[in-house]
Amino acid sequence: MTPHPGFGSAEFATSFNTVAAEYASSRPDYPPALYD
Repeated sequence: MTPHPGFGSAEFATSFNTVAAEYASSRPDYPPALYD
């Protein structure tokens, strides 16, 4: 991933965490620690 002006912003973090949580919930075999 190439950093961009929004990288590291609160909006980006929220978006990333939402996607990660949705992916984790769709793949329950993945270790939860990856999404802490």
